[in-house]
Amino acid sequence: MLVTSLLNTVQQVISKRQFKCHLKPYWTNELTRLNKSMEDVRIEWLHNGCPRHGNLFTPLKTAKRLFRNVHRKTVKLYCVHLYNEIDKAAEINQSQFWRLVNAKRNVSERCPGSEFIFNSRDTDSIAKTIVTILINILKKMLHFILIELPFIYFSVRLLSVYLLDKYVV
Repeated sequence: MLVTSLLNTVQQVISKRQFKCHLKPYWTNELTRLNKSMEDVRIEWLHNGCPRHGNLFTPLKTAKRLFRNVHRKTVKLYCVHLYNEIDKAAEINQSQFWRLVNAKRNVSERCPGSEFIFNSRDTDSIAKTIVTILINILKKMLHFILIELPFIYFSVRLLSVYLLDKYVV
Protein backbone atom coordinates (compact mmCIF):
# COMPACT_ATOMS: atom_id res chain seq x y z
CA MET A 1 0.00 0.00 0.00
CA LEU A 2 2.70 2.46 1.02
CA VAL A 3 5.00 1.37 -1.82
CA THR A 4 2.22 1.75 -4.40
CA SER A 5 1.37 5.27 -3.23
CA LEU A 6 5.07 6.24 -3.28
CA LEU A 7 5.49 4.91 -6.82
CA ASN A 8 2.37 6.76 -8.00
CA THR A 9 3.65 9.99 -6.42
CA VAL A 10 7.05 9.54 -8.05
CA GLN A 11 5.44 9.04 -11.48
CA GLN A 12 3.37 12.19 -11.07
CA VAL A 13 6.09 14.45 -9.65
CA ILE A 14 9.30 13.32 -11.35
CA SER A 15 9.28 13.58 -15.12
CA LYS A 16 10.71 10.82 -17.25
CA ARG A 17 13.87 11.44 -19.18
CA GLN A 18 13.17 12.39 -22.78
CA PHE A 19 14.95 10.74 -25.70
CA LYS A 20 17.62 13.03 -27.15
CA CYS A 21 17.92 12.21 -30.82
CA HIS A 22 21.08 14.30 -31.33
CA LEU A 23 23.06 11.97 -29.04
CA LYS A 24 22.51 8.91 -31.23
CA PRO A 25 21.70 10.09 -34.76
CA TYR A 26 22.41 6.61 -36.12
CA TRP A 27 19.59 4.98 -34.10
CA THR A 28 17.07 3.04 -36.20
CA ASN A 29 13.75 1.26 -35.67
CA GLU A 30 15.57 -2.06 -35.88
CA LEU A 31 17.83 -1.06 -32.99
CA THR A 32 14.78 -0.03 -30.98
CA ARG A 33 13.12 -3.38 -31.65
CA LEU A 34 16.27 -5.34 -30.76
CA ASN A 35 16.82 -3.28 -27.60
CA LYS A 36 13.24 -3.92 -26.47
CA SER A 37 13.61 -7.63 -27.24
CA MET A 38 16.86 -7.78 -25.26
CA GLU A 39 15.19 -5.98 -22.35
CA ASP A 40 12.22 -8.39 -22.35
CA VAL A 41 14.50 -11.43 -22.35
CA ARG A 42 16.57 -9.93 -19.53
CA ILE A 43 13.48 -9.24 -17.40
CA GLU A 44 12.36 -12.84 -17.89
CA TRP A 45 15.86 -14.03 -16.94
CA LEU A 46 15.85 -11.84 -13.79
CA HIS A 47 12.40 -13.09 -12.69
CA ASN A 48 13.66 -16.68 -12.86
CA GLY A 49 16.62 -16.12 -10.53
CA CYS A 50 19.39 -15.24 -13.01
CA PRO A 51 20.47 -18.77 -13.96
CA ARG A 52 23.92 -18.97 -15.59
CA HIS A 53 22.98 -21.82 -17.94
CA GLY A 54 19.93 -23.37 -19.51
CA ASN A 55 16.93 -22.24 -21.51
CA LEU A 56 16.86 -18.65 -20.18
CA PHE A 57 20.56 -17.80 -20.25
CA THR A 58 21.20 -18.77 -23.88
CA PRO A 59 18.43 -16.54 -25.37
CA LEU A 60 19.69 -13.63 -23.25
CA LYS A 61 23.22 -13.97 -24.60
CA THR A 62 21.91 -14.44 -28.14
CA ALA A 63 19.73 -11.30 -27.90
CA LYS A 64 22.64 -9.27 -26.52
CA ARG A 65 25.01 -10.54 -29.23
CA LEU A 66 22.52 -9.75 -31.99
CA PHE A 67 21.94 -6.24 -30.63
CA ARG A 68 25.68 -5.56 -30.34
CA ASN A 69 26.37 -6.76 -33.88
CA VAL A 70 23.56 -4.71 -35.43
CA HIS A 71 24.54 -1.69 -33.31
CA ARG A 72 28.18 -1.86 -34.46
CA LYS A 73 27.12 -2.25 -38.09
CA THR A 74 24.72 0.71 -37.84
CA VAL A 75 27.35 2.97 -36.24
CA LYS A 76 29.88 1.96 -38.91
CA LEU A 77 27.42 2.76 -41.72
CA TYR A 78 26.66 6.11 -40.08
CA CYS A 79 30.36 6.96 -39.88
CA VAL A 80 30.86 5.99 -43.53
CA HIS A 81 27.93 8.25 -44.44
CA LEU A 82 29.54 11.13 -42.48
CA TYR A 83 32.92 10.59 -44.16
CA ASN A 84 31.30 10.53 -47.61
CA GLU A 85 29.36 13.70 -46.83
CA ILE A 86 32.52 15.50 -45.71
CA ASP A 87 34.45 14.21 -48.73
CA LYS A 88 31.72 15.40 -51.11
CA ALA A 89 31.58 18.80 -49.38
CA ALA A 90 35.37 19.16 -49.68
CA GLU A 91 35.10 18.83 -53.45
CA ILE A 92 32.02 21.00 -53.94
CA ASN A 93 31.44 23.49 -51.13
CA GLN A 94 34.26 24.80 -48.92
CA SER A 95 32.01 26.53 -46.39
CA GLN A 96 29.90 23.42 -45.86
CA PHE A 97 33.10 21.35 -45.54
CA TRP A 98 34.43 23.56 -42.74
CA ARG A 99 31.02 23.62 -41.08
CA LEU A 100 30.98 19.80 -40.99
CA VAL A 101 34.59 19.58 -39.82
CA ASN A 102 34.05 22.14 -37.07
CA ALA A 103 30.88 20.36 -35.96
CA LYS A 104 32.81 17.10 -35.61
CA ARG A 105 35.65 18.80 -33.77
CA ASN A 106 33.50 19.94 -30.85
CA VAL A 107 31.69 16.67 -30.03
CA SER A 108 32.45 14.38 -27.12
CA GLU A 109 34.69 11.35 -27.60
CA ARG A 110 31.76 8.97 -27.21
CA CYS A 111 29.83 10.41 -30.13
CA PRO A 112 30.15 8.49 -33.40
CA GLY A 113 32.15 10.37 -35.96
CA SER A 114 34.45 11.89 -33.32
CA GLU A 115 37.43 9.99 -34.69
CA PHE A 116 38.67 13.13 -36.42
CA ILE A 117 41.82 14.21 -34.59
CA PHE A 118 42.68 17.89 -34.44
CA ASN A 119 45.68 19.19 -32.53
CA SER A 120 44.44 22.73 -32.71
CA ARG A 121 41.11 24.50 -32.65
CA ASP A 122 41.52 27.03 -35.45
CA THR A 123 40.94 26.44 -39.14
CA ASP A 124 44.22 28.14 -40.09
CA SER A 125 46.30 25.47 -38.38
CA ILE A 126 44.24 22.73 -40.04
CA ALA A 127 44.79 24.36 -43.42
CA LYS A 128 48.52 24.72 -42.68
CA THR A 129 48.71 21.02 -41.79
CA ILE A 130 47.03 20.09 -45.06
CA VAL A 131 49.42 22.37 -46.98
CA THR A 132 52.41 20.79 -45.18
CA ILE A 133 51.24 17.32 -46.15
CA LEU A 134 50.77 18.40 -49.78
CA ILE A 135 54.24 20.02 -49.86
CA ASN A 136 55.82 16.80 -48.60
CA ILE A 137 54.03 14.84 -51.32
CA LEU A 138 55.21 17.32 -53.97
CA LYS A 139 58.81 17.10 -52.69
CA LYS A 140 58.73 13.32 -53.04
CA MET A 141 57.29 13.62 -56.54
CA LEU A 142 59.95 16.16 -57.57
CA HIS A 143 62.70 13.95 -56.14
CA PHE A 144 61.40 11.06 -58.21
CA ILE A 145 61.07 13.17 -61.38
CA LEU A 146 64.43 14.96 -61.11
CA ILE A 147 66.65 12.25 -59.64
CA GLU A 148 65.22 8.79 -60.04
CA LEU A 149 63.44 9.17 -63.38
CA PRO A 150 66.53 10.40 -65.32
CA PHE A 151 68.49 7.49 -63.89
CA ILE A 152 65.79 5.09 -65.05
CA TYR A 153 65.64 6.81 -68.45
CA PHE A 154 69.44 6.68 -68.80
CA SER A 155 69.49 2.99 -67.82
CA VAL A 156 66.79 2.13 -70.33
CA ARG A 157 68.55 4.17 -73.00
CA LEU A 158 71.85 2.35 -72.38
CA LEU A 159 70.12 -0.99 -72.47
CA SER A 160 68.36 -0.17 -75.74
CA VAL A 161 71.61 1.05 -77.34
CA TYR A 162 73.40 -2.12 -76.19
CA LEU A 163 70.61 -4.34 -77.54
CA LEU A 164 70.48 -2.47 -80.83
CA ASP A 165 74.26 -2.73 -81.29
CA LYS A 166 74.34 -6.38 -80.39
CA TYR A 167 71.32 -7.67 -82.33
CA VAL A 168 70.78 -5.14 -85.12
CA VAL A 169 73.73 -4.72 -87.38
